[in-house]
Amino acid sequence: MSSPVQFLNHSNPGKLATAQSKGPRKAKPLEVKHISAYASRKNSSGACLNPPIEVVPTRNPVKCNKRAADSVHPDLAGLLVKNKNLLAELRNLRNKLLIKETSLQEMKSELETYKENNVQQSFQIMSLKDDIKDLEELIASLTRIKSLKNTSIQSLERGNWDLTERITELENLLRVHLIERKRAERKADLLEKKLAGANRFSPYMSMKEQEDSLDSFMTKDKDEAILVKNFERDNTFCSEGPKDGQKIWDKCQQDLIHEEKQILELDRPPRSYNWETKIARSHYQKFLSQLSALPSNSAEPTPAIEEAVKESLLETGANEQSWKSRAEVLQQEMQMLTKRLEKQSHHSEETAGEVSDTEEKYMEQKRLLKCLEGKIHSFFVSILLISVKENSQSKISQVDEHGKTFEQLEKDNKQETLLNIQQNFQTVTTQRLEEKIQKLQKQLSDLKLSNKNMKTQLTRVNVLKDKTIEKLRESLTKVEAMKGKAVMETDLKTTVDSDEQEARWDKKKIHQVLETATPELSTAKSTLEEVPGKQEKLVDFRETIMKMLGFNMKTADKKIINHLRLIIQVYEASDKSKMASECETGQDNE
Repeated sequence: MSSPVQFLNHSNPGKLATAQSKGPRKAKPLEVKHISAYASRKNSSGACLNPPIEVVPTRNPVKCNKRAADSVHPDLAGLLVKNKNLLAELRNLRNKLLIKETSLQEMKSELETYKENNVQQSFQIMSLKDDIKDLEELIASLTRIKSLKNTSIQSLERGNWDLTERITELENLLRVHLIERKRAERKADLLEKKLAGANRFSPYMSMKEQEDSLDSFMTKDKDEAILVKNFERDNTFCSEGPKDGQKIWDKCQQDLIHEEKQILELDRPPRSYNWETKIARSHYQKFLSQLSALPSNSAEPTPAIEEAVKESLLETGANEQSWKSRAEVLQQEMQMLTKRLEKQSHHSEETAGEVSDTEEKYMEQKRLLKCLEGKIHSFFVSILLISVKENSQSKISQVDEHGKTFEQLEKDNKQETLLNIQQNFQTVTTQRLEEKIQKLQKQLSDLKLSNKNMKTQLTRVNVLKDKTIEKLRESLTKVEAMKGKAVMETDLKTTVDSDEQEARWDKKKIHQVLETATPELSTAKSTLEEVPGKQEKLVDFRETIMKMLGFNMKTADKKIINHLRLIIQVYEASDKSKMASECETGQDNE
């Protein structure tokens, strides 16, 4: 392969002829030097501007021109075509490289944006995890509150159950006392009838008998009054409490005063009539027999004697005192129960917001109590009208308090429903956030995989670049070696002008060298076509062309193209001179 320096040396045949005429015929070895860009420009400018110098006729100028033209013409045509193709390929490769560089920059920017998004998403995930921890703590606290509420409800249910059992016991006791009261009322009615019959015949009795009878009647009346008082107290304490008992006590005292007045009326002087005294005595004995016939605690029947009757009445008084003690014990129990009920009512008012099932049981108990109160009021309507009014007022106040408690319960239920709604909303939001986190994690995994794939592709591309660069370097070293050999041989040809046989022999060698260099160039071209789009390969290829033409790496592409144009113009001028010399030789031969 001929260099541009060789072409320039052959393009000036006049100078060569003068050099041959002046110098001896011996072949002088030429030093192969690296021609700089400045020298190549100087030679090319001189070749373009200076017109072809007239050849001084020497010994054989036509033969020398033929040799130069034959050796240069076929090489330059192929090289020009190859240079054009290579320039077009260089342009295409540069365009592809620019496109790929832009795409790589876009990918880098996308990777940076993905990294930023990943950082933001990681911060969001951390914040979401913190929110989830807070929600879990809230849920744990709510579960604890619910467990405490359930335990309090169970304790209240147990207390209500105990109260219901106690109420049933008290109801049974009330029934027993009511039955005993009915029996005592019947006894009192019988005694009143007997007293009324005795009072008719009392003025006809003697003073002593009258005093005895009056004492007995006084004791009987007192016993009857005490019985009535005790039963009324029991019933009133069981029904209405200690406040109404004082009023009933006052009424009983008024009744006793009235009976004492009647007894004082009996103290008037009696009329002494024998027949009336006999009748009164008979009535008195009948009365004693009736008193002895009354039921008593003892199993033996009482004789119809005043002392026995007095003893039986004393026994009934003692029994009444025992009944009184029982009544007092019952009163104390009722007071304790009322206090407990009040305490539990306060406790139930405090915990009413947390208990909904106990309200229904409380209402049922209240209904049962109302039924019992109605039954008791049916027996004591005539006596307890004032107490009923007071109780009605207290019940109205209680109803108002219960209404307030129910309003509070409704408010608490609304608050609980709102809390449940908030909890449900929070659970829904947590589920949505978890789904978003999962999606983001999937996207992150996909991006990581894509990044890995891109990295693998980049590594492969870099490996291919390295391989192609090494191949191109090897091919360039080979081309440079062949180029050096060709330059040496062409320089030897120019300096040595011995004989035509030697020139032909040199020409054949040059053709062989060119034929050996062309397949190497084709292999280099194929290697370049295999890996398009690699900037390093193009740079290396450009370096080889620059070295072949004798330019620096900093020179622009326009200058290289202008230099190639100048070489083409010189080649055309040399071709024209060759054609003219051939024509002149033909004319001379004719």
